[in-house]
Amino acid sequence: MRRFPLHKIPSVVPLSGILLSVLLATLSWKIGTANAVESVILGLIGTILSVQFAILVRHEEQYGFADLLTGPAWLRESIKNLTADGVVISTAFRDTPIEDEARYLLQRFRADFGNLRLGRLGQRTRII
Repeated sequence: MRRFPLHKIPSVVPLSGILLSVLLATLSWKIGTANAVESVILGLIGTILSVQFAILVRHEEQYGFADLLTGPAWLRESIKNLTADGVVISTAFRDTPIEDEARYLLQRFRADFGNLRLGRLGQRTRII
């Protein structure tokens, strides 16, 4: 399944907020509740609020990722290397069994790491 790059298109929420602001401004001018200047100001205020909301949401996502990467050095380096390898695999081997295997290994790793977080260690037998 191909992932849709949402960061390359305008977000739907601020775009719909801008369209709603323009619609309400035009409607208020046509009905006569506001003159032309007031309706333009109303549309601009709604547009600014919609764009500001989108900016705040994106910054909050970035700060969430930055907070996750403030752990110990061994964890930061591992995450950076894992992400870099994942990007290479997803671009070079898109829609191939190699990408499926990488996805499976990552899901398995996440499950094992989650169990380790809960204090559960898997019993592994060693062959000497």
